[in-house]
Amino acid sequence: MSAQRALFVEDLEPDADPADSWSTEPDVMTIVHGFWPDGIVLDCCTNHHAIALGFVRALVAWTKRDNCLAQPTWDVHELVKRPRTTCWLQPPYSREGAPIIADWARRWDRGEMHETLALVRLDTSTDAWKTLAARASSVVLFRRRLAHYEAGVRQDGSNFC
Repeated sequence: MSAQRALFVEDLEPDADPADSWSTEPDVMTIVHGFWPDGIVLDCCTNHHAIALGFVRALVAWTKRDNCLAQPTWDVHELVKRPRTTCWLQPPYSREGAPIIADWARRWDRGEMHETLALVRLDTSTDAWKTLAARASSVVLFRRRLAHYEAGVRQDGSNFC
């Protein structure tokens, strides 16, 4: 294990899975920021390393410690004086992602978010995919494998995107 990776693992939040502590590459986030030039209101399932890298830059960002599943509402636009709640959703690809997507769907159906952009594993056989696809107005597929950043280092060729 590299020294940088060892420091990264040591610095994880309690009970965090190192495989879920990454950040989306900046090229993808540039596209997202193009959709929402006034900013992302909510990143409901981030981690402190992704926050430190600053690619998402959500006004409200919840980590595992904040527990998005326990939040009374995801409609947080009034807290940050925005006209609506835009939600960036990139749930963990581990088993922890399924309950987050299920909770997102309940909250979406109740109208707690006005728009959501989701980056999820391309596996159309999963309940998570079916849940999101049933509510999607569009689906975009990238022509290349995406990279993630772990411990500030680009990890090319993600197996999940």
